Amino acid sequence: MKKLAKKIQEIKIKMNLEKIGKRNLTFHAELHHFKEAELKQLQTIFKAWITLKNEILKLSSRKPNLNEVISEGALAYFMKCPRLVAFHIPPLNPYSVEGKKITKKKKKLAKQYYGKDKISDLKSKQNKNLAMLLGRAHPSSSFDCYDTKNNLTVQVKATIGSSDSNEEDLTSFDPYDKTVGLKFQKFYFLDFRTMDGEFDVYDIPLPKLLKVQVNSDKKFEETKEIRPRFSVFKHLIDKYNLKPIKHFDIMHP
Repeated sequence: MKKLAKKIQEIKIKMNLEKIGKRNLTFHAELHHFKEAELKQLQTIFKAWITLKNEILKLSSRKPNLNEVISEGALAYFMKCPRLVAFHIPPLNPYSVEGKKITKKKKKLAKQYYGKDKISDLKSKQNKNLAMLLGRAHPSSSFDCYDTKNNLTVQVKATIGSSDSNEEDLTSFDPYDKTVGLKFQKFYFLDFRTMDGEFDVYDIPLPKLLKVQVNSDKKFEETKEIRPRFSVFKHLIDKYNLKPIKHFDIMHP
């Protein structure tokens, strides 16, 4: 198999650092660009998943979930949005010329934004905000892929349909308000219900997603403790008559 197309590169993201305000920040991240070698591996994984599904159904059990590498990898390949592997902080000797320069700048920013005379006086979150501002820390994140063309973080979810025709097809998310740091700025929903490798891509408007009522007193954007779980079709696609923006086939690209 050819070498996988992973590389560390700069990504630009707009973040709100509270008292510092919204800033366009640059981070280093390892991104996996899905190309022909990755597509072949995805095809192998998808065929293996189909085999697993069919064998499990023989014992009258529910279908296994579609592994995220299939949906995220498919989006990475067909939509040219590489998959996030990990953030990367370039090594830096604090005693080097560059290291001392960053420390000096951090002291200045601590005084400017937080009124602190010493870096050690900063609270944990204040310290991390300044470190991110200087490119020496990365945010926690809740996204799967990165749109390098438009500099947007992308969340990817997929459906294979419900095992029971009487039940809703449910999708679960991390609690949105509890997620600190970097949230996703784009949401793509992939419909794999035909389970033959073909899938539709829905571009779900983020404002509509955030306003979904997940229980009697909370919208999705307000969830902190519970893990929201709801039907994307019922609450978004059907409700707003959303149409697929793309149609692809993993097995026959």
